[in-house]
Amino acid sequence: MNFQLPSRASKTRVSRTVFTTSLVAAAVTIAVGCSSNPSATDTWNQFMNAYCSRLQACFPDTGSSDAGDPDAGTGGAGAFSTAFPNGVSQCVTANPAPASANGKVSACSQAQVNTCLNDMKTVNCVGLVLGGAPALPTSCNSC
Repeated sequence: MNFQLPSRASKTRVSRTVFTTSLVAAAVTIAVGCSSNPSATDTWNQFMNAYCSRLQACFPDTGSSDAGDPDAGTGGAGAFSTAFPNGVSQCVTANPAPASANGKVSACSQAQVNTCLNDMKTVNCVGLVLGGAPALPTSCNSC
């Protein structure tokens, strides 16, 4: 099933979705855990890389390999590259870890982070295409 983004809102919607999810991820990521866990900043960057990658898959450029993703939205074709012409790395850079993450340790082990990142690959595009922030995978809740 394909959903369409209103054409005038594509860039704003993509940016707003990233920002909204960034706020949620900030609250989830910044916690004090045991010292063997990765830093909160590293966890944030890993999460944003996975999230921005999924966002790019949900708003593929016409003719991209993701354009055939049955979960991807068709009306937002090119919206990601319009918002972030330099790709996923620009999306991650545009959403840096909050200053409060500096010097903190993630609440999750790297194994838990890896599970969350893997589960991010299956986040449903429907919430994104309709302009909302998708529910994060349950595996990300403790991170």
